[in-house]
Amino acid sequence: MPHSGIVFTRFEYPQELDSVVKMLHSYAPLVFAGEARKLEERLGEAAMGNVFLLQGGDCAESFKELNAHNIQDTFRVLLQMAVVLMFGGQVPVVKVFYIYLQFLILLGQCSPLYNCRCLV
Repeated sequence: MPHSGIVFTRFEYPQELDSVVKMLHSYAPLVFAGEARKLEERLGEAAMGNVFLLQGGDCAESFKELNAHNIQDTFRVLLQMAVVLMFGGQVPVVKVFYIYLQFLILLGQCSPLYNCRCLV
């Protein structure tokens, strides 16, 4: 069965969870539809060999590691790599940057689906 991207877990305070989910739904999206369409187009160009795909990022395992300086440093390295590839390879570069925190591990909500190790 394919994973739908939705994680089902039991929370101790479901009313607070509902409140937070409603608040998050009220915010603007992190990625807009036009950006997603443009990325899809550029990834298609990369699949055809017309551009170079550079993707990278970081997975923080604690809130302490997830700070502005670490994110900025990782992003800076990715951009520097893109400049080298662009000028050295004389080909456009599609940059995909990701950063996330392993919330499931922090919450102790591990499952075999994620093949993770509980730290709590």
